[in-house]
Amino acid sequence: MKAPDLEDDEEKGSEPRWSEAALEFAYNWQELQKFIDRDPVLQILRPRQIGTPKGPVAAPTASENKLDLVKGLLSLLKETGLVASPFDADELFDLDMEVIQSSAEGLFGKLKSLVGE
Repeated sequence: MKAPDLEDDEEKGSEPRWSEAALEFAYNWQELQKFIDRDPVLQILRPRQIGTPKGPVAAPTASENKLDLVKGLLSLLKETGLVASPFDADELFDLDMEVIQSSAEGLFGKLKSLVGE
């Protein structure tokens, strides 16, 4: 990835066109994508972006019910301009509650860095 509008023939040492905010956003977006690719719950949901990431985002609530945890996770995605692809609900609900809760907490951490809390 190179700085926006940076020509290959520009001299080395010229001032980069990446602002600190743009660089931070690019880093946080990449970290979110890595998390989505590795997380077992998000591998099932395969979220995709439907709009510009927006926030702030609210922390997921703990629950003793898988359905509530999944609803909270889907809501967390929607809050920030992401949506789950079609998925197998049986595969999702076969996961342990702790795995779903951990996924929601990890996703919140990545989204918070990206769009704020």
